This record gives sequence, C-alpha cells and structure tokens, in this order.
Amino acid sequence: MDNKKGIKFYILSLMPGMLLSLFAYLLSFYHIKSGISIYGFVYLHHLSPVFYFVDLLPFITFLFSVFYNLRFEKQKDLLKYEVDEKKLFQNDIHKYLLLMLSDNNHFKLADHNKNKNVFENIKQLNEKLITLTNQLDEVKTNEKKYIWINDGINDINGIIYSSSDNIEDWSFRIINKLVTYCNANQAAAFSIESMADKKYFKMLSCYAYERRKFADKEIPWGKGLIGSVALEKKFLYLDEIPDKYIEITSGLGHATPNYLLIVPLICNQEVYGIVEMASFSPIDNFKINFITRVCEQMASILSVNLNNKNVFRLLNESQAKNKQLIEQETKHFQQIEMLKTMQTMAASQSEEFISFTNSVNHTLIRAEYKPDGTLIYANTKFINKLGYKGNMDVEGKHITMFINNRDREWFNPLWNNLSKGGKHFEGYMKHVTKTGEDLWTISTYTCIRKEDGSVGRVLFLAIDSTEHKKTSLDYESQLAALNRSSIKAEISTDGKIIHCNNLFIAETDFPSDKELVGKDIQELISQEDIRELQIYWKEILNGRPFSFSFRINKSNSISWVRGTFTAVTDMYGELSKVILIAHNISKEKLIELESEKQRQQLKQQEEKLRLSGNELRKRLEETKEGMRESFKKTEKLKLRHERTLEGALDAIITINQQCTIEFFNEAASEMFKLEKNAAIGTSVSILFDEKDIEKHEFLKRLTDPSQQKIIGKRIEVPILVRDGKKNNVLILLSEAMVDDEYTITAFIQYIQVELF
Repeated sequence: MDNKKGIKFYILSLMPGMLLSLFAYLLSFYHIKSGISIYGFVYLHHLSPVFYFVDLLPFITFLFSVFYNLRFEKQKDLLKYEVDEKKLFQNDIHKYLLLMLSDNNHFKLADHNKNKNVFENIKQLNEKLITLTNQLDEVKTNEKKYIWINDGINDINGIIYSSSDNIEDWSFRIINKLVTYCNANQAAAFSIESMADKKYFKMLSCYAYERRKFADKEIPWGKGLIGSVALEKKFLYLDEIPDKYIEITSGLGHATPNYLLIVPLICNQEVYGIVEMASFSPIDNFKINFITRVCEQMASILSVNLNNKNVFRLLNESQAKNKQLIEQETKHFQQIEMLKTMQTMAASQSEEFISFTNSVNHTLIRAEYKPDGTLIYANTKFINKLGYKGNMDVEGKHITMFINNRDREWFNPLWNNLSKGGKHFEGYMKHVTKTGEDLWTISTYTCIRKEDGSVGRVLFLAIDSTEHKKTSLDYESQLAALNRSSIKAEISTDGKIIHCNNLFIAETDFPSDKELVGKDIQELISQEDIRELQIYWKEILNGRPFSFSFRINKSNSISWVRGTFTAVTDMYGELSKVILIAHNISKEKLIELESEKQRQQLKQQEEKLRLSGNELRKRLEETKEGMRESFKKTEKLKLRHERTLEGALDAIITINQQCTIEFFNEAASEMFKLEKNAAIGTSVSILFDEKDIEKHEFLKRLTDPSQQKIIGKRIEVPILVRDGKKNNVLILLSEAMVDDEYTITAFIQYIQVELF
C-alpha cells in the first residue's frame, strides 16, 4: 500500500474508536445530567474505571487496523505470486493450442515441472503431427503439380492435334492457352522462314494482356536472344529482361514484365520455331517443364504440317511444271525432228532450207562450229542469250568459251566424238554466259558432212529452258531436304510399299529398301493401330489426307510415329500413289506412359497417407478435447485473477515488449482520468508528458521498446492526468518472462496524504 493511502487508512482506523469513545462520554454526561467539562471527565473516571478503557478505544482500533493491514499485504503477495505462476502456465497452454489449431507447429513450450507429463505428451504428438503433415503436404504439392501439368497437357493437346488450315490461328490458340494457364502476361510464337538466301524468324501470333496482338515482326537468323536460343537449341530463362526488349504492351499502359522464357520448337534435332513468354511473376520450374513439353509437341505437329505443306506445294508445282515441260519437250523435240527432216532435204531444196533457216533463227538458238571447236556462225538469239553484243564478240572463239570449267570434263569427250563424225547429241546442255550465269537449253549437236564424208562443221540448235531447269533443281533439293528430316514412304493404291527413305528403313528391322519394297504397309503397323488405317484408307484414296499416331513393330522394341497419308495424282488427275510423311514420337510416348505410372504410384501413396491421417486426426481430436477442458479451467483461473487485480486499490498497468498497454485496471483509470478502452492498445507514453520523459531516465526506458526497464525499484515520477494536471506518484516495475516474450507490470501509488 502506498504512503498516501496508508496514512489515510490509519487515520480512518482511529475514527471508529474515537466515535465510540465520544458516544460513551456523551451518553454518560447525559445520564449524570452534567455538562461537558474537565471536571465531568475526571468525575466519570472516578465514578467507574471503565472510562479508562473508553479512552483507549481509538488506540485499540488503530492497533487492530495495523494487524489487519499487515495480514492483508502478506495475503496479497502470496496471491500475486500464485497468479503469476498460473498465468505463465495458462499463457503457454493458450498460445500452443491457438497455434496448433492454426496449423503453426513452430511454437516451443516452456518447461513446467508441475505439468511435465502433459507437455511431454503434447510435444511427442506435435512432432508426429509435424512429420506426417510435412509428408502429406509434399505429396499433395507434387500431386497438384502433376495434375496441373497433365490437365494442361490434355487441354492443349486438343488444340495441338486439332486440324487447322491456318497456322497463325492454330499457334495463337496455343499461346493464348499457355498464357492464361501459366498466369503469364505476354507470349509470341515464331516460325523459321526461308526466302532465297535469307533465313529469318517470322512472328506467327502474339498475345498480351488478354488481347490478341497483330504484330508483323521479323528477326534475322542468329540475331538477339531468339537467335541465340535457336542456335544453342536450349531454352533460356531470364529474371532481368534487357531494356526495351519487349515492345508489345497493352493499350491501357501496362508495365513491362520482369521475367522472360524463350523455348525452341525442336523436332529431330531441327528447329522449326520459337515460343517466347513474359511474366510479372517468376516462372516456376514445373511450369517451365510443362511449357517445354508443349513446345516439343508443337514442334512435332509444326514440322509435320510444314513438311506436308511443302510436299503438297512441291508436288503440285512439280506436277504443273512437269506437265508444262513435257508439253514443251514434246513440242521442242517435234521441232528438232522437223529440223532433221529439213536437213536431209537441204541438198535438193536450198531455197526452202534458207527460208527454214530464217524461221529457225527466229525461234531457236543456232550456231555452227568447225570440227576444232571454232565458232563460225551464231544467230541473234545465241548472241543475246549468252549476253554478248554482236558477232564480233563470239565468232572465231573456241566452244569452250561458252562451257563452264566444271562441265568440260564430260563435254570434251562429247565434242571429240562429234568432231570425228560420231553420233549426234540430244538433251539438256548447260552453257555459261558472258556474266558467268548458267544458261540451260534443250539442245542438239549434229554433224554436217562434206562430199567426201568428212565432218565439215557441227550444227548447234537449242531452246532456252533455264527457268524450268532451275525450278526442277530447286524442287529436287527441297525433296532431298524433306527426305533427310522426315520419315517418307511411297505406297501403291493397294497398300504395297513402292519406295522409302533411310529414316523409314531405320524405324523397321529391315536392312535396306530392297527388302521393304513390295511389302504391305499393314504388315509393319501394330495390330492395335491397323484398324484405324483400314477404316480411313478409302477416304485417303479419294484425296482426303489422314493423320494419326501408330506403332511400328520391331523385334526388340516398338517405335511410335505420327504420320500423314496423302494421295498423289498424275498429270491427268488420276490417282497414282499414296505418300506417307511421318515423325518419330517414341520419346513423347515413353514420357506419357511413365507419367501415368507415376500417377498410379502417387494415388497409392495418397491412400496410405489418407488412412494414416484419419487415425491421426482421431487421436488429435481426443487430445484437443482434453486440452479444451484444461483451457476452460485456466480461463476461469485467469478471469478470477484478473478480477482480483481489477479490484485492487493501487493502479496496475501491464505493457508488452513494444511498450503497448495490455491491462489497465479501474484504479489506474481513476488515477489518470482515462477510460480503460481508450488506454488498452496504445503506447504507455500517453500517460506521461514528453518533457518529463526526456528528463527522467526511468520514464525514457519505460517508454522506449529498445531499452531495458528499471525493475524492482520504487521511483517517484510525474504523471499526466487527462484534465491537464500533473501528479507525482511512486512506480514499481515487475517483469514476467514467457519464452522469448516478456511483459512489464507497473504498480502505481499516490505520494501525498489527503486530510479530511
């Protein structure tokens, strides 16, 4: 009890004795019918010794109050010690239960000897719960990733394997699904295009900020990040995007993403395109694995589609050009045959020969050589086609001037044979122009003999076929490239193999195409897949392409391929054969089968964990029920102690480590003229003046969370009352530690004595 209240209490304790003594004297004076005087007091003491006892009544009540106060203070200290002990235990149990119910298993219990068995059981159960929970969380996390990847693959497979004549729409639907499924922001798909000697990346489609972007963008081969990824054939993931790298943003002003993933579209070690994806948030490893798997399937389909497109284009152009060449060759050879007939009649029909020669000069390339190869005549077409200005530039020159150095090895024996009167030559001939370019012709070299039978000169007649020959050579090189990158086989209308390339042979057990030619294609395909081909064979023969995945039987393994069967017609539009263009997808199939196996194993593990979890939850519920009963008892005890402190005459305030008020009893509310609800949750500094806090070391430490408090020492300090006054009080601080957290309790008493 503080001095002020103690003095007041002791003074008040004298009052009952004094009042009783006064009442006894007044009653006695009234009884003896005497006035109040010193004589009367002496007379009453003489009359009865009892009045000596009456004189001692104030001192008796004073001694009784001193005895009662000492006993009360002792009981108060014992009660406070018990309250602190119970509060520590109650806080441990209360915090641990709350953290357990919130699935937080990182709280460590304090060591209480009185409840050691309870805490040991709780700790053991908590450790088992943490172990099983971590295992279950890990399995659930892996399963969620696996399900997420499989669901995404299944959804996107529907788009990837859907038929689409427009590759831009097809790629946009895929990257649209990728962006939305992976929670990214932007994505673009590029394909590799070739034009003459130029090779570059062309943007097929672009998606950004939930909108389709129509960007016409070309990137040279090998340039920038996309070119580097294509050259290295490995994906690139960046968490720092170069400045101004991403140009496509939303029209609403969205910021540039911070993370970039570039994945090459690779099939059979060939790059067919690039997928570029940008995101504001990091792209997890399992998402990168998912995107690369999608890109592998995209590359497979894109290669098949592009190869099919090239094949269809090449076949159509080849058929058209072949038809045109056949017609032209037929016409040209007819003209040559006509020339031969006219040459036979030349001796007897010179005038007709001259007329014919003039017409030939208008339509054909014509030149005449001596047997030694010297040019003695060239018409205008010869001069113009070879890039010369006039006869002076060519006449008298040797024929090797018009033949490329690389072609002389086969041309020289031909000319030697002609110069000696050998058989005439008919066929394709390549000359070199003045500028070094190739001139392809359909030519004939014929010997013109003298009267004695010797060779007088050699006549050269030709038709320019340079463009047709270059086109034909280009088609041949493209078909050769197709043979190197794709599985290819030519099949007759009755299903027999006519021809196949090396990649097709490698997918079978046969050593060469000799053993495969004549085999029925159905003999190579697995029985599980042949039924589907049989159903659609008639439609294939009717001109409808058919694509599906099938297995090719081998002695030691099974090879999965995805191919397209396409009917080919001849120059008259009649069905001639069926072409199969395919790619090996064994790797993708093995990954798919392995994924299914892992999924089954995860399901079995999940079932075991589910059964273990049910048993654990049952035991946990039983433990929680016991804890709830213990919690109710501790709550009752806490409530009783708080009410006891609430009714204390001294002001009692409790603050936490952050110097925030947590407890504020009625006596404190009366002392500071501050409502309890207004004080709790605020800083303890509101109870003191700022100037006083700066001057007093005790207050400075009390209000600063970073400084150590002065504990166990009663100190006089001024407080700030809400009405603006300041009162001096005595403050004693006590500290209660719970694990790493502690609370400070302040006991505050008045100093001055209030007299009445």
